[in-house]
Amino acid sequence: MLRRSDQPALHWIVMQIRQLLLHHRIAEDRLRMRALLPDLMCALTLMGEAKMGQLMEQPRTPFGFQLLHQTARSVPLQIGQHPGKVRRGEDGMEVIIENHPGVNGESFVGATIFQRLREKIAARGGGEDRQPGDDGAGDEVGTVRIEDEVATAHARRRVAKRSFEDKRVPKCSLGTRGTRGSCKSGPRRRASCTDPARAEARFSSNFLSYPGHKFLVCSSVGESPVSASILKFINLTRRTEIGANSYYLGSDGQGMVLDSGMHPKEIGEAALPNLAALGGRPVDAILISHAHLDHIGSLPVLMRQQAQAQVFMTAATTQIGEALLHNSINVMTRQREEVGAAIYPLYGHRETDRATGRWRACPLRQPINLAGERSGAQPNDEIDFEFWDAGHVLGAAGIFFRIEGRKVFYTGDVNFDDQTLSRGATFPEEPVDVLIIETTHGATALPEGFTRAAEEERFAEALNEAFARGGCVLVPVFALGKTQEILTLLYQFKRAQKISDVPIYIGGLSAKMTEIYDRRAHDTARVVPELELFPAVQPFVLNGRSIGEAPARPGRVYALSSGMMTPKTLSNIFARRLLENPEHSIFFVGYADPVSPAGLLRAAQPNDLVSLDEDEPAQVLRCQVKQFQFSAHAPRQSLLDYIAKVSPRKVVLVHGDPPAVEWMRAATAKLLPESEVIVPSPGVEIEL
Repeated sequence: MLRRSDQPALHWIVMQIRQLLLHHRIAEDRLRMRALLPDLMCALTLMGEAKMGQLMEQPRTPFGFQLLHQTARSVPLQIGQHPGKVRRGEDGMEVIIENHPGVNGESFVGATIFQRLREKIAARGGGEDRQPGDDGAGDEVGTVRIEDEVATAHARRRVAKRSFEDKRVPKCSLGTRGTRGSCKSGPRRRASCTDPARAEARFSSNFLSYPGHKFLVCSSVGESPVSASILKFINLTRRTEIGANSYYLGSDGQGMVLDSGMHPKEIGEAALPNLAALGGRPVDAILISHAHLDHIGSLPVLMRQQAQAQVFMTAATTQIGEALLHNSINVMTRQREEVGAAIYPLYGHRETDRATGRWRACPLRQPINLAGERSGAQPNDEIDFEFWDAGHVLGAAGIFFRIEGRKVFYTGDVNFDDQTLSRGATFPEEPVDVLIIETTHGATALPEGFTRAAEEERFAEALNEAFARGGCVLVPVFALGKTQEILTLLYQFKRAQKISDVPIYIGGLSAKMTEIYDRRAHDTARVVPELELFPAVQPFVLNGRSIGEAPARPGRVYALSSGMMTPKTLSNIFARRLLENPEHSIFFVGYADPVSPAGLLRAAQPNDLVSLDEDEPAQVLRCQVKQFQFSAHAPRQSLLDYIAKVSPRKVVLVHGDPPAVEWMRAATAKLLPESEVIVPSPGVEIEL
């Protein structure tokens, strides 16, 4: 019985097959090749296609290419990224083996697999190598159908039913798949059988046949079998960037959309995710990681298109998301006139009210199935998920999926370290099969010796220097998260007498977000327990009307959104009053897209011409510009540490600009050379 640790045996199999590939003209060798095919497929399962390809050194013979292609595609099991097809037939579940014609037109690959399956059912005895379906003969169940794509020759075979009885392993009679259920016999039950009680008696790494018309393959003793269904993933974000973030995850006739963002720099339909890439794929649920606009801004549009889908998020995100979407409608309504976007607003207040009424608030760490019902935490044969605190902003969560025995984790936006107010992420630490992880700070490293405490001291000193010059300080912030962190920091500075009791100004949307933070002060994990910011800090509130009458007064802090200084926002309008005045300051405290107005200003040098709004004249940069690291996103080393901790078989890199994604790709490949690192192309379906 082969195990993953049996590298010499695996290597011997590969070398034998390679020799045959190089000397395939002899008929006897072709016969030997047929006999070795099951072992080759077993080796593919254990070692992975990439490793096999390296050992085989890409054989140059036509037969070699053909054989590798057939081997990868001709199995009704999960072999690398090339599963077969499974569908319900007239008299049971049909396993479709797609096959190109072999040597001299023979369709020998599928026949060899069938023969191997039949031999294992009929000939296996007892012991640890025993297979489900080993004992006794019985009724006919299921159909193995061998399809030749070219010759369209079909050979039907019957598989003798065998019952599996072993005192060490609980009996598990699997039925045909189709509806939710957990390892129970009977019609229209999905086969999964990942009971941990069976860990002591996992089966041979060759091909298995379970009762109930479904074939599975087990990588090694002690590991769960992998079902014939496929995980499918589509990056619905239009480009490799941080924009209208949205992703599709599907398996076995069910599907989910993870997040539904809106691009802060685009207008009209270009600001939406590429929802057309969903095609006719099933969408049973929409799961929102948190309420930043780039993750929730297009949700009403998606719900309009997928009216059947349930929508899940944390309770805090339901409150924040409702306020943010209504504000987004107001912004789009203004943009309709300002930029001539006739399609705006993309949704209205009434539609948003109807949409929010369908949202399902989920507690943290509670497994829930796609029907919205509580689910057992143990592995089962249905799709379930649970939210884990992501530490990014209030309500932010990573989402842990159990999909037919496989474990998939989507981090969303994450921060593993404590901020000023919010606690760091609490994420699962068990190994996962697939990790979908953000890469925001992949292209930037923290300065050597960086500590948050030292950065806070530097920020306090810079504030005092600005006030001493007779100026004010603009801090561009996001309304959700960064505003509340900066308010908490200023509150602590005042209490510790590190700065004087200066007036603080925030925007209207920031005020709404802060009120929600205050309402949830007693039921969320915080560094400063139960702090209510409005009564503690007493900030003044500016809005789109009052900003026009608000001069840049010395000795004040203006924490205004947006954080990227998008044109026509409060931070952009106010910044243009400061740019040419050397006594004033602009302090950046978080991430900014390099091509956003904030990113361009951060990269500018003193006395450069700077244009923050194309509708306004460029200005000479004379004010003080400083940068501080208070990002709500995890630094790249923390991301790598988490990747190493959960040791996924596949790592999918999302939510990052191209340089950030590329750095994370190279670093992850070096960290986990046996894992597959995937940068998903926008709009392209991939198999996980």
